[in-house]
Amino acid sequence: MQSLLYEESMDSELAKLDFACKEWGFFQLVNHGVISAFLEKVKKKVKGFFNLSMEEKKKYWQHPGDVEGFGQAFVLSEEQKLDWAGIFSMITLPVHQRKPHLFPKLPPSLRDTLEVYSMGASLPVSLGENLTWMT
Repeated sequence: MQSLLYEESMDSELAKLDFACKEWGFFQLVNHGVISAFLEKVKKKVKGFFNLSMEEKKKYWQHPGDVEGFGQAFVLSEEQKLDWAGIFSMITLPVHQRKPHLFPKLPPSLRDTLEVYSMGASLPVSLGENLTWMT
């Protein structure tokens, strides 16, 4: 992945990635630039969110008909028996698709950590866009 950051090796690396996508269908991406210590920080901050009181988490409750926010997915009716499993779903990129009632109002340490993570996650998005010219 690091080779994709340098113009002199980008075409060669994109060709390898294109081949892997077409021929293997599934592969593990390593050296993606997001260090494991930072991924652990993201996990810790998200876990901290789930450890908040229910009253605090309800500030981020899903709006009707929307899957983004805190709540439970796949609730189809009021009579449905539920196995409670709280989720938190949110689009972070592209920035213009973020819900104004979610991302800006997150606890600052979680918001800042997700912001940095989102920037790191944008590299594969850019790669995907660049792969289309090769097909």
